[in-house]
Amino acid sequence: MIVVRVSAKNGKGYSQPSNVNVEGLHLKNPIPETVEVTLGEKTADSIELLWKAPKGENLTYDVLWNNGKGETYTNLGKINKTGWTVPGLANDGNYKFKVRVCSTCGCGDESKRLFVTMAQPPAQMKPISLRVEGCAMLVEWEKPQD
Repeated sequence: MIVVRVSAKNGKGYSQPSNVNVEGLHLKNPIPETVEVTLGEKTADSIELLWKAPKGENLTYDVLWNNGKGETYTNLGKINKTGWTVPGLANDGNYKFKVRVCSTCGCGDESKRLFVTMAQPPAQMKPISLRVEGCAMLVEWEKPQD
């Protein structure tokens, strides 16, 4: 419901405000709700950001990122889908991402930050095997999963 109140003003002051309730009148495409950003597929140098579309029509999304140095965010662009792959990330980088949903009436609040660390230590090594052959020692192991 939208409530509209109007006051008149002259040299003597303001009038009492009117009290008109306009029921059933809604903005065609109100400012959208905030979305929750989640991490999709992650490769050695890229990540996929995902979110669910809130209610509304003709929505676009601003993908904001921070390279972990300072608090300034850069807008990667205005897109019209509910996911974005961010390429070219450094293997030892720490990144922060946010998404802001926009409609024809304006943009909503930014999402909570999603923190992403690209460098991960390898998985735990399985035990190695040692074998002595004459004067030589053979060391064998399995490559970690990641």
